[in-house]
Amino acid sequence: MFKTMLTLLITLLLPIVSYADMRDPTQPHYPKTPATTIAAPTVKVIEEATPVLSAIWQSANSRRATLNGITAKEGQTILNTVQIISIRQNKVIIKQNNTLKTLQLVHRPNQNISMP
Repeated sequence: MFKTMLTLLITLLLPIVSYADMRDPTQPHYPKTPATTIAAPTVKVIEEATPVLSAIWQSANSRRATLNGITAKEGQTILNTVQIISIRQNKVIIKQNNTLKTLQLVHRPNQNISMP
């Protein structure tokens, strides 16, 4: 009886542990921005967000890029410090803190997944 109850308890608790580190696979991956403490422990400053390019949208009339989940067009400023200078087919040129940076769109080939 004890072994049966223990097995049942472990079976019920196992899914809770496995969901602890899961994230939504449909959302783009962004590096976590660590928070740092300044002077008093109650005051926290979040470091400047690192822009991550996840998509480029092109049509006959416009070009837009998605950075850190925000879709914007050329000339717009996002994340308070990132200005989109130019949008090309596979890269975006941004200006952040008076520095020009080029963000490349990463091509991830589809992985072959065999189904039984």
